[in-house]
Amino acid sequence: TTASVTITALPVAAISYTGTPFCSSAATGAVTLTGETGGTYSSTAGLTINSSTGAITPSSSTPGTYTVTYTIAAAGGCAAVTATASVTVNPVLAVAITGIFSPCNGTTLTMTAVSPGATSYAWSGPGGYMASGATISRPSATVAMSGVYTVVVTGANGCTASTSQNISIIAPTITITGPTSVCVGQTITLTATGGGSYSWSGPLGLKVKTATMNANATSTAWSGTYTVTVTGSNGCTGTASQMVT
Repeated sequence: TTASVTITALPVAAISYTGTPFCSSAATGAVTLTGETGGTYSSTAGLTINSSTGAITPSSSTPGTYTVTYTIAAAGGCAAVTATASVTVNPVLAVAITGIFSPCNGTTLTMTAVSPGATSYAWSGPGGYMASGATISRPSATVAMSGVYTVVVTGANGCTASTSQNISIIAPTITITGPTSVCVGQTITLTATGGGSYSWSGPLGLKVKTATMNANATSTAWSGTYTVTVTGSNGCTGTASQMVT
């Protein structure tokens, strides 16, 4: 007598993780099948994975190494075939910016990115500003340097993080009111606004410490530039000038 025996081929199950770096709360990942389709994915506790596609949700994963299993059912009563892969979820970086965020005009704007584990820094800011390094310095700060500064840090594991800081360069807004020409024998009266204290200088060694400056124009020698330096309550200073003939 004879009998027919069928040997059932086992399915091929092989998976590999792709997507580097894989950072918790900062990226998405997926497991790539390198064999037959039709199986399901599962993972050790702590890693959220789609059983059909293998897509991983890192936002719900804590840093660590996880085992992902791919299972393919076999025909003919044979045991299911499985394959495993290790997925490493790296921790994201923490980053903060320190410095003086409202510096006076004319001073040096300095900020430092604090990020333990960071190996590189990329800064961007107003007017196309770009810089690298943990600390940036911009001397002779002007109001045009005000705005949002952003730093992107990268760690040795390839994970990144970013944060931003709004910077306001403070400069008094100064206005001068008064005549630009007077007759000999008249009084030159100029008034400045915009700050807490005032210091005037002008022709013939003029020095006045009040908001309103009065000078008796006894001769044409009083013609010239009158300059006021204003100091605000925050300590920031600014200057303005007016020509008087």
